[in-house]
Amino acid sequence: LGWKLTSDLHIMLISDLARNFFDGKAQLITSQLHSLLPSSRWVIYHGQIVFLLSSDTPKIFDETEALYHYLEINHLTASISNSFDSILDIRKNYLQAVKAQTFGQRFHPEERIHSYSDYMFHHMGEIVSEKYPLADFYHPGIVAIQDYDRAHNTNFLETLRLYLIHIDDPGAIA
Repeated sequence: LGWKLTSDLHIMLISDLARNFFDGKAQLITSQLHSLLPSSRWVIYHGQIVFLLSSDTPKIFDETEALYHYLEINHLTASISNSFDSILDIRKNYLQAVKAQTFGQRFHPEERIHSYSDYMFHHMGEIVSEKYPLADFYHPGIVAIQDYDRAHNTNFLETLRLYLIHIDDPGAIA
């Protein structure tokens, strides 16, 4: 095919928030994105555009602002797998990008770019929760705070959660 594979591959899913890819928009989007990513290959699969990015593709991760702007204007989202080096891992990394999309839309629907690396622990939690109750894995300190909240009608566990989310912004926690 005249395409040199490298050892730094990624899968990137492009999803249409308006769900109307096949009204002629998909061909235009793939053409525009392919001009930004000339070493990439793409296919439409399950209503999404799936890009296979190679490391000789201009670093889309270095141009995140331009990509974000493009996605925003066109009402699109992108989800990106971890890096891999063998085409035999395409399916696994495609599924990573799908999970990044799922968790990204659930937890950060306002964002346009979702990386699997940001949601790996969510994915692990989902896998574990299919077999075990997640409460079985709580740290004893969390259980103690939970028990205290129940006994004293306080909300310290929620305060801790907000603190961990907004660690550098006490105003947001308040």
